[in-house]
Amino acid sequence: MGASERELKHLRQRISNERPVPPRRLQNTTRSPIAVTVRLVWERDGEQFVATKARDWVGRDVLVELFDQRWSTRGIWLDASDVRRR
Repeated sequence: MGASERELKHLRQRISNERPVPPRRLQNTTRSPIAVTVRLVWERDGEQFVATKARDWVGRDVLVELFDQRWSTRGIWLDASDVRRR
C-alpha cells in the first residue's frame, strides 16, 4: 500500500445518517439531478451541510452525489429529512 493510499484510508469515516441502499429494481438513476443541500453526520467530524445534487429517490430515501476524500464512493443514500432543495 502506497503512502497516498494509507493517507486516504486514515481519512475515511462512516456517515451515521447513511441509509441502506434500496433494491436495484426500485432505483431510477436516469432522473434529472436536483440541486439540494444535505446534512451529513460524520463519525469523527460531526455535522456538516453540503451543497450537492439529488440523483434518485425511493420512498423517503434519496441518493445524493458526494465527492469527499473521507467517503469511498461518489454518492450516499440519505433520509429525505436530511435533504433540502436549493
